[in-house]
Amino acid sequence: DTKNHRTMRVEALYKRLRFFHFVWLILPLLVLGAGAFIWTKITPSYQGKRLDYWLSNLDSSKKDDRREAKEAIKKIGAKAVPFLGGELHRRDSKLNQWLANEFGTPFEFTPSEDYKKRALLALDILGPEGRKALPDLKKMLRRGELPSSVVNTIVHVDPEPMDFLIEMMSHTNSKVRSAVSWKLGQLQPHDEKSIKMLISALADPELDVRSGSANSLGKIGLFFFLVVPALAASLDDTNRMVEINNVLDSLRRYGAKAQMAVPKLLNLIEKREGGLKGEVISVLRAIDLDAANREGFGTPDLVRMLNSSDELSKFAALVAIWQSRDNPPEFISPLMDVLSDSNDDIRRLAIIILGDYEESAKEALTALARALEDPSVNVRYMATSAIRKIDSTWLTTNSRIK
Repeated sequence: DTKNHRTMRVEALYKRLRFFHFVWLILPLLVLGAGAFIWTKITPSYQGKRLDYWLSNLDSSKKDDRREAKEAIKKIGAKAVPFLGGELHRRDSKLNQWLANEFGTPFEFTPSEDYKKRALLALDILGPEGRKALPDLKKMLRRGELPSSVVNTIVHVDPEPMDFLIEMMSHTNSKVRSAVSWKLGQLQPHDEKSIKMLISALADPELDVRSGSANSLGKIGLFFFLVVPALAASLDDTNRMVEINNVLDSLRRYGAKAQMAVPKLLNLIEKREGGLKGEVISVLRAIDLDAANREGFGTPDLVRMLNSSDELSKFAALVAIWQSRDNPPEFISPLMDVLSDSNDDIRRLAIIILGDYEESAKEALTALARALEDPSVNVRYMATSAIRKIDSTWLTTNSRIK
């Protein structure tokens, strides 16, 4: 009897253990199922499809899919923001990643960064309707997470982003500073504080921050008496050089207000050759044409450079003309002569400039037609494009030209 009693107790214990084992197996499934049900109910939808479906189509290879996804997100509107905020908090699951690596289908792993990028795109689409996501966006930028995308989204959703972005110019992460420095040039209004911040960033340890700051200062176009000396000084700072093209472009934007930079530009012309020299010449001509004429960079001087046998001098003249605006017709004939040069790059650039003259360069059509048989495929392509810009019907009406 004692033995039977013990057996019965063991069997009862075994049954209980099996029951608890079953509960522990089924409970996670029930929790997951309930979570999925609740998630489905709280996820906003449009035309019977949940927001996550539309988000996945934002990076579709099909243009129509992307267009429909943008339209759906606009229709969902501010109701999408809580879900999008959750996407911004996603973290990668090492278990999911391991399962995907080990077994593949049906275990698929999508990095959390992809979800976040889609959420940022959706917030861009929503614009100010997505402003409730600003606290999450600011936390992401402070963490240095996806700085370029996050800065862009903050600008879309925040009607007054300037103060926060200026604060971020002091961030320890250079990628954050860089993203902000390039974006500030697209924003208004600016005051002396923001201009001085960008000027100080011309001395940032990172090249991309310096370049972005120079670019933004030119686009903003304010406080020239502060900006132009700083830009000019950066031209001869050989140890911590700002990317020079951005500085030159910004000085060009200031036009006559940048005349105090003329001595620096002349000094740079003496030190440089080829394309960069040509770009500096074009900026000098844009800022002070009289000074350019006096220093030997007027229209007759550039024509002489085009006719020069020195390849670097010829290329500098081509770049100077190409970068300039409202070029005089005196350049057309010497540009036609350049089409016989042995250098592919020189021929190609001359063709581009002739095309920019549009219908004013009709006298160059015959010379450009010869370039259609050039040994360089790039030259032939540019010749076709230039002819079409000068006379859109010329190729079809001249049947001998293939």
